Amino acid sequence: MSRLRRFLLLFLTAVLAACTPRDPLDWKIDGRNANELQGWLDHTLEKMPAPLADEFSTAVVRIRDTTHGWAKADPEATSNPLCLRLHGRTVRDVLVEGLQLQADDFAARVKNDKENILRFLESTSGADLPSSDQERRQSQLARLRRQSELNERAYDALEKRISQLLAPATQ
Repeated sequence: MSRLRRFLLLFLTAVLAACTPRDPLDWKIDGRNANELQGWLDHTLEKMPAPLADEFSTAVVRIRDTTHGWAKADPEATSNPLCLRLHGRTVRDVLVEGLQLQADDFAARVKNDKENILRFLESTSGADLPSSDQERRQSQLARLRRQSELNERAYDALEKRISQLLAPATQ
């Protein structure tokens, strides 16, 4: 009888192990309520490679911050808006959504940067300014352009990462 139990235990362990995808990006979130979601996050983040765990945590926080009513819900309620938004989705899906929210923020910053540079140029065009004011204005313009460039690079990096996550896996 103990051989049969051992065999069944090994068999069930092998079957359950086969149910979890190898790639952490394909793991499905299991959190019907806030307590289950937190338990899943605590348990799963430990098993992820550190860079992916950090990226995933940031994505979850971004999604949480754009989900209305998540903090007011009862931790045992299955109607928690954050849990409804995340439960059953893959890590990859959540990463893409979180990165897209971040990319949207950077796209807005880039747009504002360009408008600010244009406004700055319009405000200084045709003005006869002393050389000290011209140097200060040139310095301000250079700072605005550097900030715009940094925001564009961040946006491009996010878009590249999203493309990597959405690209079909090569085998």
